[in-house]
Parts: sequence; C-alpha cells; structure tokens
Amino acid sequence: MITGLLLALALTAQATEPPFYTREVKSLLDVGALNQNSRALADAVRRIETQGAACSVDGTCAGGTGASGTPATRQVILSGSGNYTTPSGTVRIVVRMTAGGGGGGSAIAEGATPTNGGTSSFNSIVTTGGVAGINYNGTVRGGGAGGSGGSGTASFRAKGNGGGSGGSTGHAGNAHGGGSAFFGGGAPGADSAGSDANGIAGAANTGGGGGAGSSSGVGGGGGGGGESAEIAISSPGASYDYTVGAGGTGGGSAGRLGGAGGSGIIIVDEFY
Repeated sequence: MITGLLLALALTAQATEPPFYTREVKSLLDVGALNQNSRALADAVRRIETQGAACSVDGTCAGGTGASGTPATRQVILSGSGNYTTPSGTVRIVVRMTAGGGGGGSAIAEGATPTNGGTSSFNSIVTTGGVAGINYNGTVRGGGAGGSGGSGTASFRAKGNGGGSGGSTGHAGNAHGGGSAFFGGGAPGADSAGSDANGIAGAANTGGGGGAGSSSGVGGGGGGGGESAEIAISSPGASYDYTVGAGGTGGGSAGRLGGAGGSGIIIVDEFY
C-alpha cells in the first residue's frame, strides 16, 4: 500500500515537472536534473551513431546495425558481369554504382579513336559511361561530356563531370578527365610542358575520365566521368544481375596517347 502511494506521488510529480529545457535553475537539484537529461541525450546520440555511420540519400545508414541488431554487411563489385546473391535475412539493400569514364583524346588525329566508358547496371537500372574526348585534328580538341540519362528508376542520379578541352600552347594542351559525382577520379592533364606526353588514366573504380595526350603544346580533349546512381530496395529479391562498366580506351598513337578512363564500381550495403 505504501509502495503504491509512493509510486502515485512520484508519477504525479513527474507529470507536473516542467521540461528540463524550460526549467529555471534555482538550486543544485535543478543543475543535477539538467546534467541527467544531458547525459540521456548524449546516450541517445551515441545509440543513433552506432546504428550507422555512412548514410545514403534516403536516410538509410550503412556500417552499423539494422532493426534486428545484426551488423550491416557490404559487397563491393569491381569488375565484370554476374549475379549478386542477397544474403539470408536481408530486409533492405542500398546500391551505389558508377559507370566507366571516357578515354582521353590524343594530341594527333592519327591512330586509334578514343572510346566511351562502359555502362554499369544493377537489375534493370543502368548508368551511362562518360563520353570520350576528341583527338586533336588541328581545329577540334573538345572534352567528352559526363555520362547521364541512364535508364530505370533510381533513388538518385548524378551526371558525370565533363572532360577539359585541349589547348594549343604550352600547358594549355594538357586537358584533364572529368570525375564521377560519387567517386571523383578524373585524371589530371599530362605535365608535358609543351613536349610529347601520354595522357594519364582515370583512377580505377571511380568512373573518372582519362586525361588527354599532348604534343608540342597541343592536345586532345579529356574523357568525361561516368554517371552515378543510388538505388534503395526494400524486401529485396533473392538475386540480381549486374555489370560493372569498363573504362574507355585512350586515342592516338604511342608517345601522345590519351589516357584510359577509370573503370566503374558497384557497392551494395545490406541491412537485416
């Protein structure tokens, strides 16, 4: 009976107690109450942080625990085509992918033509590779456009950055490759100081475009970066087909080649 009475009194006091953030500090008891609430808030923040450190556009956090308390897992796919298998117990996956970057153009018109970056896909959703730069032909030396306009419904899409245009004097001939929106990786222009130099390749698994080759202060255009996309899938199926886009090849001939584009990548975060 006494225990019940004390509990009722405690609940009544708690119900009439003002919120800690509006309480006027009149005594050490009030300071203690504020400290207690601050500690509780800090503990809540820590619990949120442990549920995930890397958050996607739709608010899902990777690298922590899902609703079941099971730690999230990740699969990183660097090349090729195949079949992704969803782990048992997965209730949601978040996929981030980037297509390949375009190859850089050469300082001369002769030789190979640079190629566009390859498309990356997961199930029916596709990202488009970056466009190749142009081999310098005396007048035209434009950079390739960034990949965009891929098919399928994604949670979020981002166009790749375009490659730089080649110039005709000194370092102006050293055009850079465009980076992808998610992973960057565009190659810098070749540091030729007006002499022959091969372009630099875009960084692997970033979708970055290749840099242009140069010769006697002239150069081709840099390759464009690959398109990026994010896909959030609740109640995922048992498996999905995928393809990682290859980087485009650089143009021209030995000594003044454009750099190859960086390959694409697919990252799948799995929640339980």
